[in-house]
Amino acid sequence: MEANILDGVYLRIGGEAGRTNGLSWHIFAAMFDHLQNLITLLAKYEMDTDLSPDLKSFEIELFDFKPGSAVPAFRVVPSVQRTLMSAENEQMNAVAERFDELMSYANNGAYEQFFSKDILEEVRYDIAEELYGFIQSAGNSPLSIVRPVTDNGKLTYSQVYKVPKFSKMQSEYLLKPSRRRKTAEEPEQIFALIQRVGKRRTIVDLYENKDTVLSIAPSQIVLDDRIYHLHNPLNCTVQKEDGNFIIENQMLDLVAAGSTLDEAEHDLYKEFHESYQLLSSISDSELSDRLLRAKIMFNAYIKEITLD
Repeated sequence: MEANILDGVYLRIGGEAGRTNGLSWHIFAAMFDHLQNLITLLAKYEMDTDLSPDLKSFEIELFDFKPGSAVPAFRVVPSVQRTLMSAENEQMNAVAERFDELMSYANNGAYEQFFSKDILEEVRYDIAEELYGFIQSAGNSPLSIVRPVTDNGKLTYSQVYKVPKFSKMQSEYLLKPSRRRKTAEEPEQIFALIQRVGKRRTIVDLYENKDTVLSIAPSQIVLDDRIYHLHNPLNCTVQKEDGNFIIENQMLDLVAAGSTLDEAEHDLYKEFHESYQLLSSISDSELSDRLLRAKIMFNAYIKEITLD
């Protein structure tokens, strides 16, 4: 196991949350609570062994936080008695393997593949809700599982698994409808044609019709290893919020963002690919009406896929 919660798992928080090499209490508390609930649920729904789980045996603890880093380490509280009970020990190992399996799917951005087709919907919701909360505890800061490495007396960390955020399609499939994030009501936007001469800008015309939007319409979805060739250009709206560009296609339920329009467009390509792969891996009967419509639209748009 690469991430053994029994021996201990080191979590690296980057970005804004970890910039001081410390960790604020509200982030730590949220992360600890969601991780504890996640481990408890994996134990609760563990079916590979005959022993009924004692959920108290799966309490976790902070056992390390090395100086000069935002890398707390968590593990299931060790028990001397556990080593004497082979059945319980087997169950603990089974839960640890399930957690490691979940993190390996996270590393590939394929959270939905962790859940078997015949799993109860409520079980999927329960586990995914806590996983989502665990990931979101660090806000927009990246989260990963790492391994401490000492090289010539200097402490460094080797990445074991990435733990990325859910895509929009994954959130739609894995999270309870009542818990999905609601989109705030959009303010009215007025578009303008601006003439710029040197540093001086003059508004030439205004477009106040609510149906007027900025848009892009790529005819190909280009990734590093493949190209999706489309029957028709994919019409997407473009907005700018808080300094970021937001690209959206409502028919395919795609939302992408970036600090520049190019970054947002590349994020759109990534979302298109991940959403198509996810929907293709799930049978029609398991999808909501909304996701089923999106799946049909994806197949209608794609003419062919060529691999580089």
